Amino acid sequence: VPKPFTFRETSRRARASLAAEGGGTPLAEKIAKRDAALPSRFRSRPSEAPTAGHQGLTKPLTPELRTAKLERRPVEAPAPSPEPEQFKARPLDPRVLNGAAGCVGVPRVKSAPTTVAVGPKLSKAR
Repeated sequence: VPKPFTFRETSRRARASLAAEGGGTPLAEKIAKRDAALPSRFRSRPSEAPTAGHQGLTKPLTPELRTAKLERRPVEAPAPSPEPEQFKARPLDPRVLNGAAGCVGVPRVKSAPTTVAVGPKLSKAR
């Protein structure tokens, strides 16, 4: 025979009922008990507390930039450029201007034939 379903108490209610009965101990007591059992060699030593008092105002300092101490490159006057060479053009090939339409030395490529549309086969051949 299966047991009937019952809702369990929430953990908060269970703790409250234990505390009301006197069976539960508060968390603060548990922590104090644990700390009392800890040997002194495992306890951290307290650090020195900072001295309370006014330290005074800080004095602003200008940054020491090194740009004033860098050596600068001497500025050289641009050297006079020699006279440029005379431009010499090659003679023009007469085929360029005549019927070749500017395609001298470029092979002509034949275009591919146009695609012919074919209907799909919807049934098997018997």
